[in-house]
Amino acid sequence: MFGSQILDVVIGLCMMYLLISLVSTIAVEWLAAYFNWRSANLKTAIKSLLTGSEVVKEGEIDLLAEFYKHPRIKSLSKDGKSEPSAISSSTFADTMINLLLEPGTPANAANEITKKAIEEIDETGKSKYVSYLLKKKVATNHIENVINSMIAKPKMEIDQFRESLEQWYDETQARAQGWYKKKTHKWNLGIALLVCLALNADTIQMGGRIYRNPALQKALVASASTYVHRSENPGSGSNVEEANFLIETMKKQIGQDDIYAYPIGWKGNCPKDGWAWLGKIVGILLTVFAVSLGSQFWIDTVRQLVELRLGGAKVEKKEPKPAASQG
Repeated sequence: MFGSQILDVVIGLCMMYLLISLVSTIAVEWLAAYFNWRSANLKTAIKSLLTGSEVVKEGEIDLLAEFYKHPRIKSLSKDGKSEPSAISSSTFADTMINLLLEPGTPANAANEITKKAIEEIDETGKSKYVSYLLKKKVATNHIENVINSMIAKPKMEIDQFRESLEQWYDETQARAQGWYKKKTHKWNLGIALLVCLALNADTIQMGGRIYRNPALQKALVASASTYVHRSENPGSGSNVEEANFLIETMKKQIGQDDIYAYPIGWKGNCPKDGWAWLGKIVGILLTVFAVSLGSQFWIDTVRQLVELRLGGAKVEKKEPKPAASQG
């Protein structure tokens, strides 16, 4: 009986962690969309590819600017003015090949010119034609060195060159994803702290209130069971859809809209002295740490705990139905 009660308290806490993590993630996604973080992150990655650490000198062509002016890249913009937030490796490679053409060269001659560049390798392993082209079209020596290192291979085929460009881009994109995750993780922590402070989401307080309130325990456990047995796979929807479903489920089970029906809120829970405030700070930081693990972590945890409470019976993961074809 006691063990079952402790498990119910843990499930209730995990449900609160899941809800707060979803709210924090949604806020970060909104900020990322509003300030175009993905677009800016992509541009930083492409800049590192095209210019390295070199600065464009007066009178030289800015290859980064030329890249973003290219019709293939501009067509990826939503409104024709904003910069794209995603570019495929094939689009990058095709755009780069077109940017290497001499001024006035027809775009449909890209393959022939690039093949000529590959075939004309001098005694040092560099392409005479590419070196000539790049000196006219590229702002710095960085891209010339990169391209020459790619084509310094006897009888290299055009498809191999294109694949080298795509691989070069993909490797940088993998690093760029890491940059983006670090940035959003920091913002997620900051927003989680603000949300926890605003809601008084103190782990110590939440655990105590759930433990002392059997009706709240039952409601949160029922919410968890409903969530993991939903018709669609838990976590398969967008964060907004997941949060809305979770909130509606919890409201239905708790039976009240008042925030103080949940184990959060400042009313009647304001610390009275220094030690109480210290405990409050520790409790809120514990919640922030839990939220930093991410919503997917808590979705999986809630599922596993519900399975454990059901005596080890695994909750069946239902795959979402494929969308009906239109035609």
